[in-house]
Amino acid sequence: MKNVIYSKFSNERNPRLAIRTDILEDETGRRFVCKVPEFPEGREHVKRMYRWYQELSKLSKGSILSFNHCEATEEGVEFQYLTGETFEEHLLNLQRSESKERMAEEFLNFLHLVRSLHKGDTYRRSREFEEVFGRVDLPEGSECAKVTDIDLLAGNLLLDGERWTAIDYEWSFDFPIPVNYLLYRIIFYFTEHARRYDLREWDFFGKMGITKEEIRSFEEMETNFQHYVCRGHVPVRDLYEEISPGVFPMEETMGKEALQLFFDFGNGYSEKDSLTIPMDNFRIDRTIELPKGLHSLRVDPGSAAGMIQLDKLSLDGGKTDCPFTLREGAVLGNWIYAGDDDPNLLIHELPEGAHSLTVSLTVYPMDQIPMEEVERTAKEVMEQRTLIREMKNTKVWKAYEKYQNLRKR
Repeated sequence: MKNVIYSKFSNERNPRLAIRTDILEDETGRRFVCKVPEFPEGREHVKRMYRWYQELSKLSKGSILSFNHCEATEEGVEFQYLTGETFEEHLLNLQRSESKERMAEEFLNFLHLVRSLHKGDTYRRSREFEEVFGRVDLPEGSECAKVTDIDLLAGNLLLDGERWTAIDYEWSFDFPIPVNYLLYRIIFYFTEHARRYDLREWDFFGKMGITKEEIRSFEEMETNFQHYVCRGHVPVRDLYEEISPGVFPMEETMGKEALQLFFDFGNGYSEKDSLTIPMDNFRIDRTIELPKGLHSLRVDPGSAAGMIQLDKLSLDGGKTDCPFTLREGAVLGNWIYAGDDDPNLLIHELPEGAHSLTVSLTVYPMDQIPMEEVERTAKEVMEQRTLIREMKNTKVWKAYEKYQNLRKR
C-alpha cells in the first residue's frame, strides 16, 4: 500500500490542464511521484505524459540525456522519485568553485546538445501551434523535432554521473516548434528570469544564433503560452497587479556599492578583464592606473537604474572630462539619468598611452534622487518639459512614481 506524504496542486490553470502531484511512499520506504487530473476534463492532458515519455525517449536515444521513467496508471501517470543535484545547481557550483568561463562552457555544451537532438521536421503554421502560442511572426522552415518538451530547462534536469535526466516534460507538444524557441526558454530562465544579469556578457542568445527579431517573437510566444495555461484564471502571483496600483522593488534602488571597470584589449569586454572598486556610501573619488594596450574602457557605476552625479571623468589628470556614450538614459549637465539596470559609460576614444583614469561621482538610487537639484541643473541644459518627458518615459520611472504615491498614502 502506498501512502501520500506530499501533495502539490497546480489548479490555477485552465481546468483541462489542472493537475495534482503526489509523492507516495510504500511500506518499504520506496517513493514514487504520481500526477492525476484535478478535474475530469484534464484526464487527456495527464494521460498524454506517458506518450511524451515514449516519444521523447526515442528522441534522446543514444545521448547522455534521458527522460524520467513513466508508467500509466488507472488514475493518471506515475514517475520514478529521483533526487540529486540539478544541472542549474551544478552550473552555479561550477561558477563558484572554478570559474564563470567553465560554467559558460558547460551551459553552451548543453545548448548545442539540445539543438543536435531537435531535428527531423521544419516549422510551419498550424492551428495547434496558434492555439498554444498565438499568431506570431516566425519564418517557416526553421528546424524542429517531431516532439518538443519546451520545459527542458536547467532546473528540470537531474545529474547522475554521466546521465542527465529530465524530470518534467508535462509541457510537450507534437506540432512543429522552432528549436530556437526551446533554446530561448533554456537561456532566458537560467539568466534573465533568474536575474543573473552578469551572464549577459556571454551573449548566449547570439552564440546560439538567436536573433533580436526572434527574441521579440519568442517573448510574445511565452506570454501567449502562459495565457493558454491559465485561461479563465488569474494566478495568485498575478493578483497584485490586478488589485493594487503597483509595486516598487526597493532592493533594486540600492545597487552595488562598487564601481567596476571593464578593459577592452581588442577582444571586447569580459569579467576576467575587469576591476571592481568598492564605493563609500555610493561615492567614489580616486585615480586608477590603467593597463597598457587598451582599446576602449567601460565604467559601470553600480548595478541599478538611478541618477549619477558625475563630478569628474578624465584621463591622465586632464582638466576636462573625456567623452563617453550612455547605453540608455539622458545626460543633463553633470547629472546622468541611467534608465536601465547595469548602467555603463563607454569611453571609445582612448589616446595612445593613456595611463590613468580619474573618477569622481555619486550614485543616487531611485528613492534618494535629489530632484530639486536635478531640476535646477536641467533648466540650465534644456527646457524642463523635455527633461520630464525623457525621464518619465521609462518603466523604471513609472515604477518610482507608483512607489511615491504608495508612500504618500
